[in-house]
This record gives sequence, structure tokens and C-alpha cells, in this order.
Amino acid sequence: MAFLIDCRVVRQPDDISPQQVSQILRLACLRILSSFQYNELYKQLRWGYKLYNLDNVPLSSAHSRTSWKDFTLQTYEEFEDVLGMCYSL
Repeated sequence: MAFLIDCRVVRQPDDISPQQVSQILRLACLRILSSFQYNELYKQLRWGYKLYNLDNVPLSSAHSRTSWKDFTLQTYEEFEDVLGMCYSL
């Protein structure tokens, strides 16, 4: 499973903060990964992510990319740290 995440923050009149966007994405990814973890078809769930910013860099140029990894607490916490840096202003 792969997550492609655009790190740009689009401003709207009633927008939410970048930190809130980061928290929403963390929770959404965790829920998706967790739902597959307990499915018999996905016993060996491998996942990765690519963070980019379409305002500055074409999608083909990775802002941050990882190799495939097992879904563990450690790999997910690393993802949370990188995602937090992506949305910190």
C-alpha cells in the first residue's frame, strides 16, 4: 500500500491549521493500515509513502520517499515524524 501526500497547505476562508491537517492525515493512514492488518489476505502488509509539494516540485521529484516496509509501531512513528515536519510552518 502506498500513500502519496501533497504537503502544500491550501488556504480557504475557514481553513484548518497545518498541524490539524497533519493530525487528520496521520489518523486516516493509521485507520487504513490497521484495517488491512487484520485481513487474512494482507498478512504481510507492506507500505510506504511519498511526500511532495506540487507548488514547488513536480511529482516525479520526490520530496521524501521511503522504501516498502512492514507495518509496525516503529515504522508508523517514523512516518508521523516525517509528516509532522512536512506540515510544520
